[in-house]
Amino acid sequence: MATKEQVAAFFKFDPSDEPMSTDDQWIIPDREDVVVQVCGHNAFSVNEYLGEDEGSCVRDHGLYADLDRAMRKALEVAGIDPDNDPVPGAAAPSP
Repeated sequence: MATKEQVAAFFKFDPSDEPMSTDDQWIIPDREDVVVQVCGHNAFSVNEYLGEDEGSCVRDHGLYADLDRAMRKALEVAGIDPDNDPVPGAAAPSP
């Protein structure tokens, strides 16, 4: 099972540019349609944006009190296996 650090390596923190109206989020750089939204202290929502732009439609995949669990769910929704799939941008392992 992938460690918390291995799971987190798939994500990039995306701070809100308007904190009074939007939340910070963790994004998967190659799959920005699946995000972990920071909803407050120990509250993380996994959202999947459907359609052409982020405002079209959102499928909610649950609210989590633990960031690691939310990230694991987001990877599952995105079809990424942290135990077997390479981290985008990481150096390939030596043969």
